[in-house]
Amino acid sequence: MRIVVVGGSSTNVGKTTLACQLLQSVPSDEAWAAMKVSVHGRECPTRVAVCSGRDDERHTDTQRLLDAGARFVVWVTVWRPHVRQGLAAGLRALRRLPVQGVVIESTSAGIELRRIAASWFVAGTQPWKPWAWRHLVRADTVVTAAGHGSWAVPPADLLPSHAPETDVNLLLSALRCDAPASSDGLARPKTDHERRHACVSQAF
Repeated sequence: MRIVVVGGSSTNVGKTTLACQLLQSVPSDEAWAAMKVSVHGRECPTRVAVCSGRDDERHTDTQRLLDAGARFVVWVTVWRPHVRQGLAAGLRALRRLPVQGVVIESTSAGIELRRIAASWFVAGTQPWKPWAWRHLVRADTVVTAAGHGSWAVPPADLLPSHAPETDVNLLLSALRCDAPASSDGLARPKTDHERRHACVSQAF
């Protein structure tokens, strides 16, 4: 199963919008799922729910992912100290589903998971989560919302000041790249391993 991760610097930066656009780009003959991970700062039980079809909450992120083409949405709710166990539980649920790939909306997944086919990070202007830079420096593609569902290369002043200097320098170098855009407007690394980061040269 192919895994694509979408994380971000904070809430409300456009992670769900990007996840939906990635789902919409999946070939029609492939079945994909989505997984959303809600991490809570207060103690709570780990819950895994598998959603499909339509429900009455028409504006939830789960419904948006279903409307974008996900055959199923696995929703994981977990207390932060147990995030690894929550991710593992969500992946177990996914492997029982008849799908070929999954878009996981979760910054924690971008930090913890390996064997990821593609990792996206959305940088925003709001205060960053203290751990978000750990996904940012592992991401293949770093973008910022440019309005109306389009994306741009984030300016350097969006980078977190608390990230290690070596990681910030690595990211600054990556953001100066001239990555070619694909036909869908999303930049791709020049080769599978040549760049750890790629930038977006044009909008969707």
